[in-house]
Amino acid sequence: MLTERTPAGALPTGSLPSLLIAIFTALFLAGLLAAPQRSDAAVKQGVFKVKISGVQTNQWDTNKTPKFECDWYAQGSGRETVRFHTPFRRMRIVASGARRANNAIFAPIPARGKVTRKGTYETQTDHLPESCFGDGGDGPAPPPPAPDCGTKSIRSGKLSLWARNGKLTLDQTMSRQPAKDLFRNCPWRGKRWPAMLSRKGNGKDISTGFKPKWIFNRKFNRKTGAWSKVIMIARGTDTVRHIDGWYKTTIRWTVTMKRLR
Repeated sequence: MLTERTPAGALPTGSLPSLLIAIFTALFLAGLLAAPQRSDAAVKQGVFKVKISGVQTNQWDTNKTPKFECDWYAQGSGRETVRFHTPFRRMRIVASGARRANNAIFAPIPARGKVTRKGTYETQTDHLPESCFGDGGDGPAPPPPAPDCGTKSIRSGKLSLWARNGKLTLDQTMSRQPAKDLFRNCPWRGKRWPAMLSRKGNGKDISTGFKPKWIFNRKFNRKTGAWSKVIMIARGTDTVRHIDGWYKTTIRWTVTMKRLR
């Protein structure tokens, strides 16, 4: 049973997008310090409770045929469904911008949820000539380990939101110990947890609008809670087709913000 592996030298899951978040954070803070010096700068802030929830699915199919003498047949298919959420987290949000306060940094929030993965992958090598197997001195290959597909809980990792130029995006939080794959021997192709789909098939970010007039509504009443709740939804799909098959990943996530003051 074979599964795709991360290429040598590749960054851990979530590292590249999160690295970009870290770079943007530094640039944002530098701009925030300079903002009061500009007459057209906008800065807004408030204290909120923030939570995230969403669903990510990945479906794949492989039908491999030999391409050269010692190549093999392979067939497989599978599906993964991730239902993730976070608890409400209280945080102060400071938004800034040249003319609109539409750039902001959010504190990371612990991720929880369930991952259900099913998959099969079988190879056929009985058509290969003996020359493809060497001298056979090592004896027959050991049987593959038993699959561990099923449903497992998300108990580690954090999710990070960040807003830039009025667009709110989501990804795994960069850390010294990135979240690991929950399955050791369950076939997969494409995007699988803890990786999150952050770009659509056309290369555009999966995002939702971050509107200062919604987030920092002037009608907000701290005593009654009126105009305190904002819900933002984002969704995206990425489909990849190759010579031996295809995979399709979809994601839909929701951010709920409740203003406290």
